[in-house]
Amino acid sequence: MSAAPGPMPARLLLALLLVLGGCPSLAGATNELRLHGSNTIGERLALRLAESWLNARGSDVVERSPRAFEEVDVIARRGAERFRFEVKAHGSGTAFAGLVAGAADIGMTSRPASPKELALARPLGDLAAPASEIVLALDALAIIVHPDNPLRALDVAQVRDIFSGRVRDWSALGGARAGIALHARDARSGTFDSFKALVLGEADLHASALRYESTEQLAAAVASDPYAIGFVGLSGVHGVRALAVAAGGEPVAPEPMQVAVEDYPLSRRLY
Repeated sequence: MSAAPGPMPARLLLALLLVLGGCPSLAGATNELRLHGSNTIGERLALRLAESWLNARGSDVVERSPRAFEEVDVIARRGAERFRFEVKAHGSGTAFAGLVAGAADIGMTSRPASPKELALARPLGDLAAPASEIVLALDALAIIVHPDNPLRALDVAQVRDIFSGRVRDWSALGGARAGIALHARDARSGTFDSFKALVLGEADLHASALRYESTEQLAAAVASDPYAIGFVGLSGVHGVRALAVAAGGEPVAPEPMQVAVEDYPLSRRLY
């Protein structure tokens, strides 16, 4: 699970080892690997994977070096060897752009490649083939509200009505008479693409929604406003409360077990 605390799950470390094992750049002079794409993966998970891999190799020193917004290098040394992981987490769309441009070695994405992206990447091979597209983890879209919000659950249709602007006041959902403040990921985000596919469908996101490149900034904004609602990957549920979601049955909370067996209606895969 991308949100799981504690030591790095063995299957995630193994996934990175399998990818890196076939990457010639770490054996060359530069000892560099460039990971571009999903903010959901890049903000925490990719950094921990890189550090776990470097520690497993017996690196003497492993440290993070922030370079810009959503850009962090993980740097290590082992004797005379030097390693650098470049992690740029500006959204899933930048994963495919980086691969095609030759600026990235590994793309991080919270959605499958689109037909257009697959066509543009055809010179690299089939990015949808099993050897190219690796499921790294199971995640979920968490619908988040302020901790003081009395609401505990919504169904998918209600979430759609809220974010499309059909429902604009909390009183329509049994809450206080107050306007609903919408917070959403930006258009380059795979999290937003997943939200469109799983929730919005043909509906459009309401124009009043504030948009964020950063999961952490979105969660912080919701945590500061008792009338706010937003959506993030599970790793972004900090200082807020995630609602249970129903899809034709009883509401299911986005808890690790429910996501692992994909019973939570807004479960998704990270690649």
